[in-house]
Amino acid sequence: MHRRTRIPSFRDRVWPGLALVLLATTGPLRAEGGQLDVRSDPSNTHIAINGRHFGFTPLSDVALEPGKYLITASRAGYKTSKTWVMIETGAHAQVRLELEERWRCAAFPYVHCLFLDR
Repeated sequence: MHRRTRIPSFRDRVWPGLALVLLATTGPLRAEGGQLDVRSDPSNTHIAINGRHFGFTPLSDVALEPGKYLITASRAGYKTSKTWVMIETGAHAQVRLELEERWRCAAFPYVHCLFLDR
């Protein structure tokens, strides 16, 4: 009886070695950008970076590509605050935004709050 031997395909011979070489040369994946921390007064303020919602303060270790970003902080009853920040490769930038009250309560006896625009 004649036995057939299987000839290894190109994929069987090359692919395992190629995968090993790629993993060895590229190393672990790392973020090539920087990081950003955002704080505000008052806290729990909505933060948008370049117009995209990122969460509420305090925000920590937001990974961003190198470049210039517009940070916008907004909260009901407060004026919107904006600032620019430059993110550099490997750097950890910190931003603190202070929001100014838009409304204040002028209380009168026996009357609920009357809101005045500053």
